[in-house]
Amino acid sequence: MSDINNVPLKSIIDLARDLVRTPSRAYEDDPKDILGLVSKWAKDRQLIFNDLNDAAGKLVGGYFHYKSGKPGPSICLDACVDTCEFGAEETWDNPPTSGKIEGDFLHGRGAADSKAAVSMFCHIFATISR
Repeated sequence: MSDINNVPLKSIIDLARDLVRTPSRAYEDDPKDILGLVSKWAKDRQLIFNDLNDAAGKLVGGYFHYKSGKPGPSICLDACVDTCEFGAEETWDNPPTSGKIEGDFLHGRGAADSKAAVSMFCHIFATISR
C-alpha cells in the first residue's frame, strides 16, 4: 500500500492493527500493555510518549507534548486507548483482537474508532513534531 499525498497509510494501518491485537477493555485489561505499545512505537521514531498517572500513581494514560517555541494556539488530540467489553465472542466473524485485514477492512474491537484514532493521532504528532 503506497502513501497518498505523503500520508503514511501502511504505517497508520499497521499501528492500528497492532493496537487492535492488544486487549484494552476498560476495567478488565491493564493499560500498561497498550500504552507500552504506543510508547515503543514512539521510541522507534525518536519521539517521547509520556506516562499519565492518577493521584495514586497508577498508569492510566499517556500523551505526547511538543513545544514549538512559537506563539500560537495549542492543539490537543484526544483518543482513548481502552475499548468496551467484547460481548459474546461467538457472535464475532473474527475474534475481537484478531486485527485481521480483509480487503479494505480492519477487523476487531476498536478498529473503527478508538484504536484507529490513536494510530492517526500518533502519526499526526510525528508529522507536526518534525
